[in-house]
Amino acid sequence: MFGRCVRGHGDGAYPPASDRARLVKTLNTVNWRVTVEPALVPGEHQVFVCGEDAGAKEQVTAMLGEFGSPADRVLDLGGIRAARAVEMWLPLWVGLMRTFGHAEFNLELRRARWAVRGHGRW
Repeated sequence: MFGRCVRGHGDGAYPPASDRARLVKTLNTVNWRVTVEPALVPGEHQVFVCGEDAGAKEQVTAMLGEFGSPADRVLDLGGIRAARAVEMWLPLWVGLMRTFGHAEFNLELRRARWAVRGHGRW
């Protein structure tokens, strides 16, 4: 059962729990307090989801909404391999936690106005 893995970038691997498992990776950018009470951090910060199953990502997005993260602030980064990039946030997160003296913060992403209008593809 664990002979197959979804390989990420670098040396990360996500072994399936079973052939029917639907893996979604999320909440790598926040600590547990911000996970369950996003309003602790002012602003319109985002959380990310990564996974192969669109239905599973919809379910996770709904769960995040129950925690207080609106669906329009949940960014779908694509398949599970994208999770490896989100995990690279950890060294910066730890440095910010040391600088701030606490872990109640998150990312708020802003795009240029031209990109928001749909002309931002490159």
